[in-house]
Amino acid sequence: HITDESARMNVNLAPPAVLMSILKIDGERARQLRERLPRLDGSASTENENRRWLSSVDELASLPLLPADTLTPERRADLTTFSALEMKSPAGFVNLNTASKPVLEAALAVTPDVADKVMLARPLTSLDALVAAAGKGPDTFNFKPAADDPGGMPKELAFSSRCFRIRSTASLTRNNDDPNAKPIQSIVEAVVQFPENEAPRVVYWNEPPVGAASTTAK
Repeated sequence: HITDESARMNVNLAPPAVLMSILKIDGERARQLRERLPRLDGSASTENENRRWLSSVDELASLPLLPADTLTPERRADLTTFSALEMKSPAGFVNLNTASKPVLEAALAVTPDVADKVMLARPLTSLDALVAAAGKGPDTFNFKPAADDPGGMPKELAFSSRCFRIRSTASLTRNNDDPNAKPIQSIVEAVVQFPENEAPRVVYWNEPPVGAASTTAK
């Protein structure tokens, strides 16, 4: 089973406005969460700061600043920490052609109705098509264009994917000669990135012992 990790929102790289939308939290909590993560402009943290990347979406649940009901199963399914090929200079980590409605709402700062229009216009292949579907310019999105190109495509957004989650499940029988032998499942899950002109790279691997429960990190 293959799913598109670029269809999810990367919580490590989301500005406060995106965090507010995707997590349904207020501005103060969104700013506090952002202050726990490395700076989006790539500048170094001060000695008094303790900023670090989240290694999985599950880490959000352990943060005391977020309400206990923040990380619902539905929201968890729309989040990731793996989609950016380069964390220090991230680009193209949200695929607008596969993103869910909540991810589109958060990335583009649009209402659910407008997100529906964007989804109906897919596949999108250009900024002009995106602007026409959204009914507004890129300078109004929650991900902003570069300062020297205010009408350009925000670097975080893309029309294709370069990160996928692959889950393989097999049923095994310990003793084929025993008619009462019950099959057990073996599960392997990986997140694989596909950089342009480079070999694919595995950034997450989960292989529980045979028969053990799977603990999937998102």
